[in-house]
Amino acid sequence: MAENTKFKNHAAVTGYPKVITLEELPGKKPYLNIEVSIPFPGGSLTAYGKMRGDETEIRSLHNFHKANPAMPIDMKGVIAQFKGAVDRLITNFTLFRWAPYVGPSDGLKAAFVLSGELINKDSANSTITISQPPQAGEEKGGSLTVYLKNLKECEELETGTFIEVKGMLKPKTLEDRYGESTSPIRPYVEEISIVEEKVPM
Repeated sequence: MAENTKFKNHAAVTGYPKVITLEELPGKKPYLNIEVSIPFPGGSLTAYGKMRGDETEIRSLHNFHKANPAMPIDMKGVIAQFKGAVDRLITNFTLFRWAPYVGPSDGLKAAFVLSGELINKDSANSTITISQPPQAGEEKGGSLTVYLKNLKECEELETGTFIEVKGMLKPKTLEDRYGESTSPIRPYVEEISIVEEKVPM
C-alpha cells in the first residue's frame, strides 16, 4: 500500500465564533487566533485554533466575522496537540480554509479523521496513540493521542497496525441529571477501521 494512503490528518470545525483576532507580528506571516463555540445537549464546548497559510483566506475570514459576528462558520484543517500544565494534553486545530455555515444546527462540530500507525494502547487512560508524518515546516513526525469510551473497542488491534479513526472533540458524558456536562473536553473516537494489518515478523 502506498505510504501516503496510510497517513491522514483532517479536521472539520463548525460553530459560532467567540473570538477571531488577527495577529500581525513584524517579520512574520499574519494568522488568526480563533475560538469557536459548539453547542451540545446540556451545554457547549469551545474549540481553539489558529488559521495559517493563505493570507487572502485569513483576511477574508477576519473581515467576514467583523461584518457578521453572529454567523456560524465552517473551517477545515488538521488536529494538533501539545503538552500543557502538569503534562496535560491540549488539543486544538490548525485551520487553512473556511466558508460561512448555512446548514442545520446538528451540523456544528469539531470533528477529525486520522490515519496512521497504532503505536500505543494505554488501558489505564483508555487512549490510543497514532503516529503522524511531519506537518509543513517540521523536520520530523509526531503522534496524536485520542480517547476511547472503552479500550475493548481496539483490544484486537496490535501495535504496528495502520488504522483510521474518526471522532469528535467532546465531553465523555453529554449531560448529568442536572443538565450539565462536567467531563473534560477531549478527542473521542467514534469509529475505528484497519488500513493495513501489522506485518508478522
